[in-house]
Amino acid sequence: MRTPFRCFFLPVLLLSVNALLAQAVDPEPYGGKADLEQFIADELIYPASELAQGISGPVNLIFTVNADGRTSGMRIWQSLNPACDAEALRIGNLVRWLPATFDGEPRATEYHLRVTFDAKKYARQEKKRTLPRPVVTNADSSGVLYGAKELDSLPQPMIIGGMRGLPTYLGERMKYPSDAFARSIEGTVHLEFTIEASGNIGNVRAIHGVGGGCTDEARRLIRTIRWTPGMRKGKRVRSVQEVSIVFKLGTTQR
Repeated sequence: MRTPFRCFFLPVLLLSVNALLAQAVDPEPYGGKADLEQFIADELIYPASELAQGISGPVNLIFTVNADGRTSGMRIWQSLNPACDAEALRIGNLVRWLPATFDGEPRATEYHLRVTFDAKKYARQEKKRTLPRPVVTNADSSGVLYGAKELDSLPQPMIIGGMRGLPTYLGERMKYPSDAFARSIEGTVHLEFTIEASGNIGNVRAIHGVGGGCTDEARRLIRTIRWTPGMRKGKRVRSVQEVSIVFKLGTTQR
């Protein structure tokens, strides 16, 4: 009697163990959650009437992050008011995602994203703003993300010398990470990010990173720059940009 009893439960036990060992990973915004929070803070444009009235609160979005990282079915799960809802949807559609995985395989997953409107905090941030306000006129509202070859004119960093001045700008402002310095770590961080029609950057991810804090420092550096966005058919559009930032110790620092 014991033999069939064991034969019946052994497959169930093995399935349970395999289920426990399987790795389930939620969708992740490019650059991680901290980068997403910074992007929302930079890009969000508070509706003027709601700001004046002090209307505050969260808007919760719900959508599917598909296996290819694209989103679909984005809609309001928790509403604040029509104007704030519309701005939250605009922001949500600008975010790029790494898909969820189960046991290493990408899969479609439903996801919730909160966009918070805080009138007092927004007003304080506006007073402290060091970069110019985003430009929203003459902008393409389709949300399409263009590559460099599809643009009539390329994005340019709003710094002295434009793209040619970028290495100097980054070098002068680089804070060599203490961990990388102590361990004599050098290398090149290769970043990819989105330049929005507003000139803000978002979706910052490292295609190739360097240890010792260099990748984090590269992210910080690139976020100090506002860009003039790419142009297509007379409109400001979203586009993908790649930048390499070199971390190299001087001969006296080794």
